[in-house]
Amino acid sequence: MPSAFTVLWTNDYCQWIERCGDEGKELSVMFGGVHRSAPSLKRACIVRGDQVFPVRVLEGQLYIVARLTAREFISLEDYATQHLNLPAQVVSGLHEYQLQELIKEHCPNLGHRMPYGCSSEVLLGDSGSAIRFDLIVPPVVLEALTFCSKKSRLKLKHVENGILKRSISLQGNVRRLCPESAHDFNQLVDAVQTP
Repeated sequence: MPSAFTVLWTNDYCQWIERCGDEGKELSVMFGGVHRSAPSLKRACIVRGDQVFPVRVLEGQLYIVARLTAREFISLEDYATQHLNLPAQVVSGLHEYQLQELIKEHCPNLGHRMPYGCSSEVLLGDSGSAIRFDLIVPPVVLEALTFCSKKSRLKLKHVENGILKRSISLQGNVRRLCPESAHDFNQLVDAVQTP
């Protein structure tokens, strides 16, 4: 059975996506790496068919930004050559930060498809939902939000009276949702999808 995960997108990153005009566009790719602003999706053991929900915290509320069904991981170099059509001879041998600069220079209008942070891994997806910044997780769902590890079930910390007081437990982590919470997230996303 597929698993579902959350990853916190920073408010700066969400605002940048809004400025790029990607709100309403289908989420097709996500990036991960070593930095807390874009934690490793691979290390979370995400596999084909799993769902990833980028989330945002703003003024004590948790927002679901989108949903992506994982297809495959590829390297940043393969992403540049196979999906952005940059010449292999130009891309080959570049360090990740140099490759990101090259992508920014040659493909400036990628929106959410632009690597960010210390991106070293690329997750391509199928069936991405529209990117949106108004889907609030209702207090009853927020208070019940539970993450599953191999050994335990953990409620989201710092939730008081339906308000998320601190987002520290979401920062820099890719968290596996327990099945009930994954079901709640899917219902929320499905309810706002336009036909």
